[in-house]
Amino acid sequence: MSRSALLLERLGALIQQSVREEAARHGLLPIHIQVLHYLARANRYSDLPIAIAEYFGITRGTVSQSLAVLERKGLLTKEPDAAHGKRVHLRLTPAGATVLDDSWAERLEQALSGLPEEAQALEATLRRLLSGLQGINGQ
Repeated sequence: MSRSALLLERLGALIQQSVREEAARHGLLPIHIQVLHYLARANRYSDLPIAIAEYFGITRGTVSQSLAVLERKGLLTKEPDAAHGKRVHLRLTPAGATVLDDSWAERLEQALSGLPEEAQALEATLRRLLSGLQGINGQ
């Protein structure tokens, strides 16, 4: 395994560990934190339960259960789509946004904030890597 692959593997493990710890602090499961992160950047086309299922590669049932937990805890709301009967749009509540305030993603942003050129180069490289891996995996 190359050094790059080892570094990516280690980064992935650290992110997973951070998500598990973040979830535990809030009495949630890792998928709940991932859904909150997803919704924080979703738009009106991607803030739908089916979009979450497709993005994470999980069943609609798993999404439904996760959304019920997050709604019960006051971390998101479901807003009916006036134009499409049963369709609902998902919105983070202020409490849901607060959960993300001290997330691994925020800490990463802070770490990169002092390195703007390196952050841009890293993002470009990661985009190319993601695109290449998606192509290999037929996505």
